[in-house]
Formats: sequence, C-alpha cells, structure tokens
Amino acid sequence: MKIAAFYENIYDGVRATGRQMEDALEELRGEGMTMRYITG
Repeated sequence: MKIAAFYENIYDGVRATGRQMEDALEELRGEGMTMRYITG
C-alpha cells in the first residue's frame, strides 16, 4: 500500500510545529509515506 500526502499539507504541519522540512519528510518516510503530491 502506498501512502501519499500533498506537499502543502506537510508544509503547513512543519510551519505549525516549527520543525525542519527535512526532518518531517524523513519521519514520514519512516512511517511509510512513499509519495508526495505537488500542485501548482
């Protein structure tokens, strides 16, 4: 099963928690998120 999230949602979470984007993406990958959607 693939897990995906929109980049904007990840970005909002990073801003809300004050974390670094790289750290958040590494944690999400460790939890099984394999895809990110970027819209323009």
